[in-house]
Amino acid sequence: MRSILFSAFLGLLVLTSSRTQATSTLPRTIAQQASDADAVCVGTVSDAMSFRGADGRIRTQTAIRVDETLKGQFPNTVYVIHHGGMLDGVGEAHSDSPTLNVGSEYLLFLLVRSDGTAFVNGGSSGAIRLESGAMRNVLLNQVRELYPDRAAAGGDLSSGPAAIPQRVASAVTGLLLTSSGVPYRYTHGDRGEPIGYLVDMDTLPSGLSTNAVLTAISNAFKVWSDVTSLSFRYLGSQSFGQAADAVSGNDGIIRIQTHDNYGKINNGSTTLGVGGSGFTFSNETQGTGGDGGTVAGNAFHFSSHGFVVMEHTRSSLSDAVAFEEVMGHELGHVLGMDHSSENQGESNAALSEALMFAFAHNDGRGARLADNDKSTIIQSYPTNNTPPVSFNRVLIATTYPAGTANPTSSGVNQVETFGFDLQSTGLVPTLISGSTINGSFSLNGSVLTYSLNGAFSDADSTSPSFFDRATLKLSDGTNESPRFDVLVMGFRRDTQPSGAVDGMPDSWMQQHFGSTVPSGNTVATADFDGDGIFNIDEYRSGTNPTDATSKLTFLPPASQQQAISFLSQTNDLYLLEVSTNFTAWTNAAVPVIASGTNTMVTNFTNVEGDGPYSFFRLRRIP
Repeated sequence: MRSILFSAFLGLLVLTSSRTQATSTLPRTIAQQASDADAVCVGTVSDAMSFRGADGRIRTQTAIRVDETLKGQFPNTVYVIHHGGMLDGVGEAHSDSPTLNVGSEYLLFLLVRSDGTAFVNGGSSGAIRLESGAMRNVLLNQVRELYPDRAAAGGDLSSGPAAIPQRVASAVTGLLLTSSGVPYRYTHGDRGEPIGYLVDMDTLPSGLSTNAVLTAISNAFKVWSDVTSLSFRYLGSQSFGQAADAVSGNDGIIRIQTHDNYGKINNGSTTLGVGGSGFTFSNETQGTGGDGGTVAGNAFHFSSHGFVVMEHTRSSLSDAVAFEEVMGHELGHVLGMDHSSENQGESNAALSEALMFAFAHNDGRGARLADNDKSTIIQSYPTNNTPPVSFNRVLIATTYPAGTANPTSSGVNQVETFGFDLQSTGLVPTLISGSTINGSFSLNGSVLTYSLNGAFSDADSTSPSFFDRATLKLSDGTNESPRFDVLVMGFRRDTQPSGAVDGMPDSWMQQHFGSTVPSGNTVATADFDGDGIFNIDEYRSGTNPTDATSKLTFLPPASQQQAISFLSQTNDLYLLEVSTNFTAWTNAAVPVIASGTNTMVTNFTNVEGDGPYSFFRLRRIP
């Protein structure tokens, strides 16, 4: 299949002394950072690439042109390596990866690992972005004066790996980007669904109760849901048994850890928490995005899960309000937000007052958004016009002898490019690409037709392989849905009636009627079992044409829970609708792709109405 797991770069939050006089959580001075570092330099980020380490984890190697050596020995270009990045569509993340933007100049405090590789000490707090002006030299002079003999004072970083390719810039501002320059977003809000979150409370910050922690987390989520199309739902507490960022899965869940029992945060830094997100993307869109939809022309990857790890040993987090602020900040990273500024002395109040400022305010404000936070997050999650929702589809193609006319029954080898939008109708599909290995695709309105190159015998493909693939998207005029696929996963040969095949495969006819030649009540437009459904429609819906009880129908509930069950065919798309008057019908739940012959819907999005009763109907999308 085309989707591959990736975990995004993440942000971290450190505590500044500009708002508080706390002791153990105060940031290090420039002199302290320089003393702790093996080497210090001024450098400009030129490009980056990702690779896989010996342990199987993904790393990102960033190339930095050394503009001035302040401590130690450097080559012209030094390469720093951190956890996180993507390689051939696969990636990972780690808590202390700094934000290093291509083209920006930084004051860098570096440490050297035992294997000789260099990294920024303390994440973003060890990579200070430099601005032009007098303050730049004031800052650098503090380090210059400490080490007159710069080469002798520090380590030797003069050897390094080979050059790496340039990365791509992004059209959005203030959002975290992958190494190819693409932001990421969750699509739950587009579907009207909440994002679920789990909390690991094996250890709490000193002095905080379980209720205080859960309340702080709920408040932190609320500031983001109040200004976006997103909502959130607490799924309960759970001991993860490992660091939250190491839990794998594309389940759409955000996992929050109130502790750092697994040592994901550098204990030598002043980091209070870390947050990040995983996302999926296709190999075709690695550098361009689109699998998470397009908002106002900006393409996104699809966020598949998120995580937050809090450093419970920091004394400042023993205050519930301070804990709430840090949690809100890290959730911003989970949702795709970058720091508003990483300059500890930021003079622009719009940036320094933002929740996404790299340094905690710790002044009793809690999780409170500033205008900069709101204007940035709305790029990913607009409230008044969310992107359309789309669905991957599977096609089992009917093949027929060369020279034979197309099957007389409409719908054969056709798929409805179905989707929906919370604000609008009349979505316009676009065929982006289609393979032509065994046939070709054409789009007429909302109907995608697959035309075969020849006659093929019965065959099935096993995921992730396919016989042919069409990739499409839906547009509401402003935003676009995530890209979706129609995969040709099987062939069924149809040779009868001779010269004018009807779309019912020979093998299916033989299985149910004992003959491949239709006649009498076994022709396509006959109803063999008298259930009111034509034989051809029984084939399309995966039901048994010789059993009147085998049809698309609701099933008795298995329990007293609020659920609706129905007979289904694997890989088919079904739409459950609700009405109180049999006239106005709306979606009762997000359409579902069946994974078996019995499908249950439990997550309803709209079952309330003005009348005393709710009536449901089920549609199979062709």
